Amino acid sequence: MMCAEKLSITLLLNTNKIFDRNMITGIAQYINASNINWTVCLEEDINFTNEHLRDFAGDGIIASFDTAELGKKLQHVNVPIIGVSGSISPQNNQLALPYVATDNFAIIEMAYQHLKTKGLQNFAFYGLPQQSEFCWSLEREKAFSSIINKDNYPHSIHRAGVNEHQTSALHNWLINLPKPVGIVCATDARAKQIINTCEQLSLLVPQQVAVIGIDNDDISQSLSKIALSSVQHECKAMGFKAVQLLHRLIKGRNVAAQTIISPTTIHARQSSDYISLHDPDVMQAMHFIQNNATRGIKVDQVLYHLGVSRSTIEPRFIDEVGHTIHTEIHNRKVEKACSHLAQTSITLKEVASIAGYPSLQYMYSIFKKRFNLTPKQYRQHKQNVSEPECETI
Repeated sequence: MMCAEKLSITLLLNTNKIFDRNMITGIAQYINASNINWTVCLEEDINFTNEHLRDFAGDGIIASFDTAELGKKLQHVNVPIIGVSGSISPQNNQLALPYVATDNFAIIEMAYQHLKTKGLQNFAFYGLPQQSEFCWSLEREKAFSSIINKDNYPHSIHRAGVNEHQTSALHNWLINLPKPVGIVCATDARAKQIINTCEQLSLLVPQQVAVIGIDNDDISQSLSKIALSSVQHECKAMGFKAVQLLHRLIKGRNVAAQTIISPTTIHARQSSDYISLHDPDVMQAMHFIQNNATRGIKVDQVLYHLGVSRSTIEPRFIDEVGHTIHTEIHNRKVEKACSHLAQTSITLKEVASIAGYPSLQYMYSIFKKRFNLTPKQYRQHKQNVSEPECETI
């Protein structure tokens, strides 16, 4: 009986970053699918000493090229190495090692086109400082400028340090941007900062400022007051490809100098759900509905918030939006329910509660009327699942 091949590799990745954590998931997928006895060491301190690397006795390394000075330390290691990076041209690849990177141009193109198709004609980019450690942000900024210049749209760029997002400079920049404006942010964390600052400045998101981030970071998503639109990195695909290439190197085969992984998914959520509106009261009504529809509000609460009568606002609302305030509230609740049914595995009763329905029975009747499907059937259709799920109502 033949013994399985044994390989020992080390991952020099930063587990504090969602980018690296998702790549580790992709690495694990390749390892679990192969008929090899892998030993994987995840080095928690990627800034360890040169002496540590001189004693390295494994078969190969996957290293983050977004970590300053790591390239210099790797010159002491005589084993196959694959780099991974958030930049197409990582600055920390002094040894000209093969690497896998994300396609920042394609990411920005997706984000920009998403905002452009909403009808926006003013654009901006919010990024990080011009420092080598943020080369991926600068790459996205350059891509933004290149893409926007071809369409000849007005645009603006603002950079701030990691702890500088509450400064008056950001406030002044947002206030002075022509409205409505679509802002592409270097990360989801940057996008969340824009949303928070807009709230402080009483700027409406997305009616005046439409926002899209990058990463589809679950932490930023959970902390954002408004559901955040985001372009998703294919980090898992990057990790899968990196360990696949490392395996080839270990077996003595050649690999490409660089492998660029393009994004495939954009998650459109409330922060970029811009609709071209001109009436200030209709804008305020739409903003209030977007933020409160799933809390069980009625038309009366919208009218009270605006301080106007139904006979005053309803015709103007219909003229701009195309349907009544009641219908807009109803549509938002359905959208929330559909999103959770399609993207999560929480119970149907929980979905009904999150969407603002008084009971599962009520949501059941809404779905039968609109889609001719039960909530369970809608979820199975969207997720392509066949597992049994209790749908007691």
